[in-house]
Amino acid sequence: MGAAALFQSQSSQTRHRRVPVEFNISTIPAGATIEAAQLRMYMRLTPPSQRIHSVHRVTQFWLEGNGDGQNNNSARDGVTWIERRYGDNNWTGSGPWDWAVQGDDFIGAATASTPTLSANGWMNWNVSGDVVDWNSAAAPNYGWLIKDDLEDTRRNQRGRYISREGGAARRPALDITFLLSTSGISTNTVEVGWYGQISVQITNTGGSGGDQINQANFVIPVGWSRISTSTADYTVAAPGGKTWNVITTPMGSIGPQTVAVAAASGADDLADTETITVIFNVEAPWVAGTNNFTFASIGAAGGTYIPAVRAVDIVGSGSFDFSPSGDTTLSLVTLTGLNTTATGFLGSVGVRDARGTGSGWNVTVSSTDFILLSDPTSIIPAGNISIPVAPQVIIIGGTSPPVAASGSLAGAGLTLLDAAPGNGAGHYEVTPDLELQVPAATLSGIYAATITETIFAL
Repeated sequence: MGAAALFQSQSSQTRHRRVPVEFNISTIPAGATIEAAQLRMYMRLTPPSQRIHSVHRVTQFWLEGNGDGQNNNSARDGVTWIERRYGDNNWTGSGPWDWAVQGDDFIGAATASTPTLSANGWMNWNVSGDVVDWNSAAAPNYGWLIKDDLEDTRRNQRGRYISREGGAARRPALDITFLLSTSGISTNTVEVGWYGQISVQITNTGGSGGDQINQANFVIPVGWSRISTSTADYTVAAPGGKTWNVITTPMGSIGPQTVAVAAASGADDLADTETITVIFNVEAPWVAGTNNFTFASIGAAGGTYIPAVRAVDIVGSGSFDFSPSGDTTLSLVTLTGLNTTATGFLGSVGVRDARGTGSGWNVTVSSTDFILLSDPTSIIPAGNISIPVAPQVIIIGGTSPPVAASGSLAGAGLTLLDAAPGNGAGHYEVTPDLELQVPAATLSGIYAATITETIFAL
């Protein structure tokens, strides 16, 4: 985490340690079906005896930051045993960034559990269910916590994992297998006699610039028989010297049965308008009283096509969301006869730009004067309220974050976030600090002001 090259999961008599880890999955294309997901962590130091390390889904936001898991301060901000990020470095359970329970807030039932290794190597956990939930927005993605299942021993049972900072070859990895479905797959009508050779044509009709197809499945309908289960009995003709192979043949000789074909490599994928033809022998069912046979269309009569793709069209959704949340807070001020300062937080400011235009945007924050409610003639001018330091931009999704700034909120206000053209696509969030300079001669009472947050699309 932060600057540390190693994570540590530890069970001991008085000092347990746990490993938080989170991955950005926003690059999974819309409409993808998650088939499998595996979390991999490289264990650099194994415990003295075998333990069970489990992953649990975290239920609150936390910040990796620039710390190393030790106590936070104004210069070292990141997740610790008591805080999700730097707040006051003191756990009460109600601090601005306290975990509700020390040591992380997580779902008690483990997502997956794996015995530790006897030698250095990769630890693997099946986390498919969590990734499916996060990708479908059924639950927020706050990552996982890795911990010893028991945390009960008097002897240190310490396992160390290499972090992102420990080197690219052994950094934490999340392997996701997903399938993209696409429309625009067609087949010809197949008309056959009692027994003989038929052909099924599969054409990419996705349109110019559309997806390239590298796999297709079709179903031989109910009632058809004498279906071969051997790949040697199926021929695939592909255009332009491309190579396609049968990868799944029917499991039995009576329909319905599935046949799957696939491109031999990426260079063999079907481009727009290209067609492959699958040729095989089959027996069509007799229709009583008609002196002929059923001429079925494979596809129309129960056929399905489930192509995977290697090239994907990406279309901007047009959404541009601005989501300020949380209360703006300032601390209680006790007058001492000297100038003093009230401190607090503006609340979370989030921007999600999925327009796909790259045109940029900015967020401004401005404030009115603070007015004494019991005497409107007594004010603290807007020039006294400021964001004292540029907040850290939390990247939820994307690679081109906006630039954050600090300064006074008076007049036209402060451009808190500035995403120049070419930047800002994705999802970003900040939680700025606030400071109000209170003059020594200020009258006591409750003061109120209006703080306005505005987003501008460029």
